[in-house]
Amino acid sequence: MFTGIIRDIAERKRFEEALERLSRQHGMVLEAVGEGIFGLDLHSNVTFVNPAASDKTGWSTQDLPGQPMHNLVHHTKPDETPYPSEECPIHAAFTTGTTHSRDDEVFWRKDGTGFPVEYTSSPIFEDGGIAGAVVTFRDITERKALKEQLVLDESEIDPASLQLEITEGAMTTNGTYSTDRTLRNLKR
Repeated sequence: MFTGIIRDIAERKRFEEALERLSRQHGMVLEAVGEGIFGLDLHSNVTFVNPAASDKTGWSTQDLPGQPMHNLVHHTKPDETPYPSEECPIHAAFTTGTTHSRDDEVFWRKDGTGFPVEYTSSPIFEDGGIAGAVVTFRDITERKALKEQLVLDESEIDPASLQLEITEGAMTTNGTYSTDRTLRNLKR
């Protein structure tokens, strides 16, 4: 009987060590990833948050768990009108059980400033039912600024003033390119 108890204790200790190792690995992944990640329960309360989400929103990883994510970071639309949670695609993930992605919305920082985001909200299933959702997001401020600059640059180009230059030539035997002549189509 005594050896059976020792065996049970040893098995339990191995199980606890494996569980601790798995927990550390999950923690390291959450800390290493560059995208913000929120875990949400069925009431849209934060269950976990990674450091990237904390950095991007200004909320500490200790402040967010238990708090209503929508009310803190997704309460207002890009046009600054209120964003009811019933209309929110993040909320829809755990009410419909389907994944939702957007790249045209805004999250709000603790200091009240907004930033454009691309996010995906996916339901979490447990025991055959929806248990919550996980939200991954990235700040797309730089991408939007580059896109806007590109559109601006393109609008400033006057197609009538473009010049077309075509160079005719051939590869020489020593691997250099020899230009025989250049044809120009110049707008006069």
